[in-house]
Amino acid sequence: MPLRCCCSGSKPGTIGGCEALSVSLSICFHLPIEAITAIQLELDKHLSYSCLMRSVEEIEAEIAQLNPAEVRQVAKWLAEYEAELWDKQIENDADTGKLDRFIKEAIEEYSQGKTL
Repeated sequence: MPLRCCCSGSKPGTIGGCEALSVSLSICFHLPIEAITAIQLELDKHLSYSCLMRSVEEIEAEIAQLNPAEVRQVAKWLAEYEAELWDKQIENDADTGKLDRFIKEAIEEYSQGKTL
């Protein structure tokens, strides 16, 4: 049996929900069940993540299937998420001194009466 991931869902005692891969490991490596279980737990972390990942095109196609209310819900979430990313970027820039030049410039303009 070849090593592969069928991504057919999560089944206890399988690797990433893949019975074929679990059986292949036990046959190919002739390892005790404890070793197979340890390998399965480690691989589950990686296979589950990669099996769940979607491309941008797949996400777009799924969004296109939503009704208008669901699209608005996704749009609202995305706007909030984008705002959080922006806030984190500004905070990071401030913490690393990337904004210091602009702050100094604003203080100088204020001191010279060039601001409102």
